[in-house]
Amino acid sequence: FLSKALKLSLETCSKLAAGSPLAHVRRQGLLGFAQVCGAEPAMLVGGEFPKVLAMRLNDDSAFVRASAVQVVSKLAETSPNPTVSELVRAARTRLSDTAPSVRYASLRLVC
Repeated sequence: FLSKALKLSLETCSKLAAGSPLAHVRRQGLLGFAQVCGAEPAMLVGGEFPKVLAMRLNDDSAFVRASAVQVVSKLAETSPNPTVSELVRAARTRLSDTAPSVRYASLRLVC
Protein backbone atom coordinates (compact mmCIF):
# COMPACT_ATOMS: atom_id res chain seq x y z
CA PHE A 1 0.00 0.00 0.00
CA LEU A 2 2.78 2.44 0.92
CA SER A 3 4.54 1.82 -2.36
CA LYS A 4 1.40 2.78 -4.33
CA ALA A 5 0.95 5.93 -2.27
CA LEU A 6 4.58 6.91 -2.81
CA LYS A 7 4.33 6.33 -6.55
CA LEU A 8 1.18 8.45 -6.75
CA SER A 9 2.84 11.21 -4.73
CA LEU A 10 5.87 10.99 -6.98
CA GLU A 11 3.77 11.35 -10.12
CA THR A 12 1.89 14.34 -8.72
CA CYS A 13 5.05 16.12 -7.60
CA SER A 14 6.73 15.33 -10.90
CA LYS A 15 3.93 17.00 -12.84
CA LEU A 16 4.06 20.05 -10.58
CA ALA A 17 7.84 20.33 -10.73
CA ALA A 18 8.05 19.89 -14.47
CA GLY A 19 5.05 21.59 -15.94
CA SER A 20 3.94 24.68 -14.06
CA PRO A 21 4.64 28.17 -15.40
CA LEU A 22 4.77 29.47 -11.80
CA ALA A 23 8.15 29.32 -10.06
CA HIS A 24 6.78 28.72 -6.57
CA VAL A 25 4.70 25.77 -7.82
CA ARG A 26 7.75 24.25 -9.54
CA ARG A 27 9.72 24.72 -6.31
CA GLN A 28 7.03 23.10 -4.16
CA GLY A 29 6.75 20.20 -6.61
CA LEU A 30 10.52 19.76 -6.46
CA LEU A 31 10.53 19.79 -2.64
CA GLY A 32 7.66 17.30 -2.54
CA PHE A 33 9.53 15.11 -5.00
CA ALA A 34 12.58 15.21 -2.73
CA GLN A 35 10.48 14.25 0.31
CA VAL A 36 9.10 11.19 -1.48
CA CYS A 37 12.57 10.14 -2.61
CA GLY A 38 13.88 10.71 0.91
CA ALA A 39 11.25 8.33 2.24
CA GLU A 40 12.10 5.73 -0.41
CA PRO A 41 15.72 6.17 -1.65
CA ALA A 42 15.30 3.36 -4.19
CA MET A 43 13.21 5.79 -6.27
CA LEU A 44 16.34 7.85 -6.92
CA VAL A 45 17.78 5.23 -9.24
CA GLY A 46 16.36 5.73 -12.70
CA GLY A 47 12.89 7.15 -13.08
CA GLU A 48 11.89 10.78 -13.33
CA PHE A 49 13.57 12.35 -10.32
CA PRO A 50 17.13 12.82 -11.64
CA LYS A 51 15.76 14.27 -14.90
CA VAL A 52 13.43 16.70 -13.15
CA LEU A 53 16.09 17.77 -10.67
CA ALA A 54 18.66 18.34 -13.43
CA MET A 55 16.05 20.38 -15.30
CA ARG A 56 15.37 22.50 -12.20
CA LEU A 57 19.11 23.16 -11.73
CA ASN A 58 18.85 25.11 -15.01
CA ASP A 59 15.48 26.73 -14.31
CA ASP A 60 14.79 30.35 -15.28
CA SER A 61 13.96 31.22 -11.67
CA ALA A 62 16.80 31.66 -9.18
CA PHE A 63 14.36 30.63 -6.44
CA VAL A 64 13.88 27.24 -8.08
CA ARG A 65 17.59 26.80 -8.90
CA ALA A 66 18.58 27.51 -5.28
CA SER A 67 15.99 24.99 -4.05
CA ALA A 68 17.27 22.39 -6.50
CA VAL A 69 20.84 22.84 -5.24
CA GLN A 70 19.59 22.52 -1.64
CA VAL A 71 17.78 19.29 -2.53
CA VAL A 72 20.93 17.89 -4.13
CA SER A 73 22.90 18.84 -1.03
CA LYS A 74 20.42 17.08 1.23
CA LEU A 75 20.41 13.97 -0.96
CA ALA A 76 24.21 13.90 -1.00
CA GLU A 77 24.21 13.74 2.80
CA THR A 78 21.50 11.10 3.18
CA SER A 79 21.81 8.72 0.24
CA PRO A 80 25.10 8.70 -1.66
CA ASN A 81 24.89 6.74 -4.91
CA PRO A 82 26.05 7.25 -8.53
CA THR A 83 22.88 9.14 -9.49
CA VAL A 84 23.35 11.61 -6.64
CA SER A 85 27.05 11.97 -7.53
CA GLU A 86 26.07 13.07 -11.04
CA LEU A 87 23.59 15.57 -9.61
CA VAL A 88 26.26 16.93 -7.25
CA ARG A 89 28.59 17.51 -10.21
CA ALA A 90 25.79 19.34 -12.03
CA ALA A 91 24.97 21.43 -8.95
CA ARG A 92 28.62 22.48 -8.58
CA THR A 93 28.37 24.27 -11.93
CA ARG A 94 25.96 26.67 -10.23
CA LEU A 95 28.88 28.24 -8.32
CA SER A 96 29.11 30.80 -11.11
CA ASP A 97 25.37 31.50 -11.18
CA THR A 98 24.21 35.10 -11.51
CA ALA A 99 21.95 34.87 -8.44
CA PRO A 100 23.60 35.18 -5.01
CA SER A 101 21.17 32.71 -3.41
CA VAL A 102 22.11 30.01 -5.92
CA ARG A 103 25.84 30.67 -5.47
CA TYR A 104 25.42 30.48 -1.69
CA ALA A 105 23.55 27.14 -1.90
CA SER A 106 26.24 25.78 -4.25
CA LEU A 107 29.00 26.94 -1.96
CA ARG A 108 27.36 25.16 0.98
CA LEU A 109 27.21 22.00 -1.13
CA VAL A 110 30.91 22.17 -2.00
CA CYS A 111 32.10 22.94 1.53
